Amino acid sequence: MAFYEYSIAPGHDNAAGFINVETMIDASDRTFRAVVGHPAYDPGSPRTLSNGRSSFEGFAATTWNSGLVRWSGYLYLYTTILGGAYDGEVSMRTRTKGGAYTNYNAILRIPTEAELENVNKGQAHPRFIWTFTRMVAI
Repeated sequence: MAFYEYSIAPGHDNAAGFINVETMIDASDRTFRAVVGHPAYDPGSPRTLSNGRSSFEGFAATTWNSGLVRWSGYLYLYTTILGGAYDGEVSMRTRTKGGAYTNYNAILRIPTEAELENVNKGQAHPRFIWTFTRMVAI
């Protein structure tokens, strides 16, 4: 049973294909651990207006933090979600300010093998960061 609603699907405009992160199953028949994604939401680059107030420009971004991703889970993200790349278009459901869940099109970037912190002879990667940029609500 999933505790959170963090979900992902390959490609843009694919909310119908959402898979809850906690229910994704990798090639080793293991599920992913829950991710922490709140309060990492960033609404864009701040800009000070002439009246002294702030406005945000550009695109929103966020990160998800997994306590641990196994090598088989990493390969699942790389091949199934990103189509054999370190970044790519995804649809995702994440928390924003106030804790509400919202659906977005985004670009997901995962670490390269050289950027991973390895334990258990390279079979597990603690503090795995999923980086989402260019987020547009769908």
